[in-house]
Amino acid sequence: MIDDTLHTTPPYATHWSNRTMAEHCGLSRTTVQREWKARGLKPHLVKTFKVSNDPNFENKLIDVVGLGDNPHNMGTCQPATLLTPSWSGVG
Repeated sequence: MIDDTLHTTPPYATHWSNRTMAEHCGLSRTTVQREWKARGLKPHLVKTFKVSNDPNFENKLIDVVGLGDNPHNMGTCQPATLLTPSWSGVG
């Protein structure tokens, strides 16, 4: 099970879930969860990062993140505790 977790992927999926691994190995989901936890395995977490090859990626990133030439003109960010209930999604 551990070898399969580390070196294979299930058919039609990008990573193992405890359900698919349990079915694959004939074990219970609880056993899979317990063994993964004991070994610190988290197959759902991606270990690599790919930067977009979009030629406008940098400009789009600046627009989204707000890292323009003068970041102080980009507005302010308020903690959710300071927002009214309608803005914080509560209520």
